This record gives sequence, structure tokens and C-alpha cells, in this order.
Amino acid sequence: MNKLTDQIQAEVNKVVLGKEDIVRKVLLAILAQGHVLLEDVPGVGKTTMALAFARTLGLDSRLTVITVIAASAPPAALMSMFSAKFKLDTALASSMVSVQTAFSALTMPLMVSLASYLA
Repeated sequence: MNKLTDQIQAEVNKVVLGKEDIVRKVLLAILAQGHVLLEDVPGVGKTTMALAFARTLGLDSRLTVITVIAASAPPAALMSMFSAKFKLDTALASSMVSVQTAFSALTMPLMVSLASYLA
């Protein structure tokens, strides 16, 4: 990368420690005008990284944070329980859960837009 991108990475890495590779990949996505989903356990610096990039790049640092609870967990548990109890086809149950998860992923942009509008 060039001098400017190295400076951006260095500035973000001052705030977010130990995630140099992720910082580089996020910067590449920003330069490609792409989207980034930072997925990890709570408290590891996802929001801090987003704010560091916003400040470093001189962007609006208002941030809408949406916590996505795994939509497939309750149906998966129920389908597993019913499949075992009633000797149902587990492949069908898995497919149904996969469809619900895919639907949740497809509707996520709508939820983000709605949350941004309401914020």
C-alpha cells in the first residue's frame, strides 16, 4: 500500500491493538467502497475500530450499533427436539432453519435502514 494508507493504518492501530490484519482488511474494504461486518464476541474493539476509522478519515462518527441475535438458535433447538421425539427427517428440519436464517440475513439491510432513520 502507499504512504497514505500506511498512515491511516498506523493511526487506527494506535487505538486498536493487536488487530493489524483486520485493520488492513477493513481499510481495503473502505477503499473498494464495500461493506464490512465485524463479527466477534463483545468487548474486543469492534465499535472502537469503527470509530477510529471514522475519526482518522474525517468521517461522521455517529454510529448505529445493532446487535444481531442468532435468529436460528431457537428454531434449531425446537426442530432438533421435535425431530428426535417424532422421528422426523432431520435434513428437512435443517433446511427449514437454514431458510429462516437466510431470510434474516436478507432483511438485515432493511433493519439497519430503519434503525438509522429512527436514530
